[in-house]
Amino acid sequence: MLTKKTNYILFLIIFLSISSIFSTFFISIFFIGVVFEIFIISIEKKYPYTFLATIISFLFLEVLFGLPIFLLLLISLFTYYIIIPKIIHLFSSKLMEQLGYISIFYLTFFLAIFLINHYDYSSYKIFIYNFLIDSIIIGLFI
Repeated sequence: MLTKKTNYILFLIIFLSISSIFSTFFISIFFIGVVFEIFIISIEKKYPYTFLATIISFLFLEVLFGLPIFLLLLISLFTYYIIIPKIIHLFSSKLMEQLGYISIFYLTFFLAIFLINHYDYSSYKIFIYNFLIDSIIIGLFI
């Protein structure tokens, strides 16, 4: 029987394969919000292998988007330890808290990609679509 830890790791493996396949077709669909949520769960429940799998997933995305190594890990840690405690005081609903986490993480990821790689601003629609997809997925599994 599969435990939650192995379910998270299996999702990350599927995520990495989907990201690599879609990146070859220039379709930028990434579940980085869901990976960030798994990152939060792995820290809170102290799942070391899941934490390692999320770091590998972040590294894979950094290579895919041409970002500096460990940038997503630093953004995730900054969001988790500095921004999330402030968001917890703002919202009373668990769903609103998680959407706040995801939106802040997407905003910092969006800024990192546009500041480092100098993409054009017409591709912001991709980020909005991916944010909506991640929000729906996370909303379904709460």
